[in-house]
Amino acid sequence: MEKEKAAETRGAAVRVLFVYGGGHHSPITPYMRMFDSMAGIEWTTALLPQSAGMLKPGLEEKYDVLVMVQMMGSRWKQAEFSEEQRKAFADLLKKGIGIVALHQAIATEPAWVESPRIVGGVWRNEPYEVDGRPYPKSGCLHDTDILVKAWKPDHPIVKGIPEFVINDELYLDIYKADDNVPVLVTDHPKAKGRKEIAWTRTYGASRMFYFQLGHIPEKIWAHPQCRRIVHQGIRWAAGEAAAQ
Repeated sequence: MEKEKAAETRGAAVRVLFVYGGGHHSPITPYMRMFDSMAGIEWTTALLPQSAGMLKPGLEEKYDVLVMVQMMGSRWKQAEFSEEQRKAFADLLKKGIGIVALHQAIATEPAWVESPRIVGGVWRNEPYEVDGRPYPKSGCLHDTDILVKAWKPDHPIVKGIPEFVINDELYLDIYKADDNVPVLVTDHPKAKGRKEIAWTRTYGASRMFYFQLGHIPEKIWAHPQCRRIVHQGIRWAAGEAAAQ
């Protein structure tokens, strides 16, 4: 693919834009420490909603991957993207840029029809609809031990990741798109139905990886396996065929 050829020609680090803002997990230091630990990654930050105008076609020339933990337009009444900004972001993804969405990003812009199509899921604290089908409000279970295991151990994002247990928040009763490709699952008894906690999908010409963990950033993003999952997810989203 073109992004792979461009990366080979450039011979440089994967260029990451860390997009954050809104929500209740505001300290970014744990993310900064995680990115600093990753070999072959160059990163900078963009705070929303102030930087929402950046998310438009042309950004793919400057960055390979957006790592997104924002919570815009949620029940906490954060600012929403304007219709113009929504269209520009969708146009950017149709053109092609990698996306790694973490934890609360699944709660961003839940009223925007394209949001579940981009991320492949919805967490919302009130009843909602996706493509005309009704869903109950979502929930969460705090301070619970979660077994994390690979769905397909040879997938580049989870290659070399052993099973592990970590204490974090588990999202409950969330919408998950049928065409998501699971990469991590749990056997937690409260995880009803489909039990994936991380998946991939495509939107336009963009690869998207979502990972549900991250309620306690200081703990989750210091964990070596969580860091490795995100690192390999970034490389996969950038178009690399395999993570080492």
